[in-house]
Amino acid sequence: MKAVGDTFADLENDGSVSEDKNSKIGMHSERLSHAAAADRAVRYAFVARVYRGEKMKGHHKALWVIQWVFGLYFITFGVLHLVVPEGLPDLMGWMYELDDTIHVVVGVAEILGGLGLILPGLTGIRPDVTVFAALGLVVVMVGAAIWHAVRGEPISIATNVFNTAAMGYVAYGRWKLAPLTARSEEPATS
Repeated sequence: MKAVGDTFADLENDGSVSEDKNSKIGMHSERLSHAAAADRAVRYAFVARVYRGEKMKGHHKALWVIQWVFGLYFITFGVLHLVVPEGLPDLMGWMYELDDTIHVVVGVAEILGGLGLILPGLTGIRPDVTVFAALGLVVVMVGAAIWHAVRGEPISIATNVFNTAAMGYVAYGRWKLAPLTARSEEPATS
């Protein structure tokens, strides 16, 4: 089986009749040239469709991995915001300084966002919610980055920027690159 790049190269050199030979051979070569052009167009359309399909499969797989990893990550951190256990590492000491209201709002937002990354695609129910969950988490992470910037915590800022980029990719990816499909409604039997 040829690679996509080899097929694109074949489209450039498909052996069609050149202008000089075309004028010498006459009408028969003109039909041959049209046939070669039609063949080239069909092959190009097929190769482009296959290439695009393979590209979308790659995005779909990458998005699923990111959705699972970050979904579980945000659910975990959401629970941490609601519980705020004693003895957190120094890098997470900032959690003790947040107001209880902020803990509840951020914790609930992160849990709902994490669930929104996983459940709609898993169940096939309202898969468009994944885009909005990712965008909501972008807003939470931008707010967190600003809060950490005011406190001068570069490691936390870098983590928030990374999370923001990942959620931006999920939002765009599930909106444009590889949207999830809804579960099809089965007709009711009477």
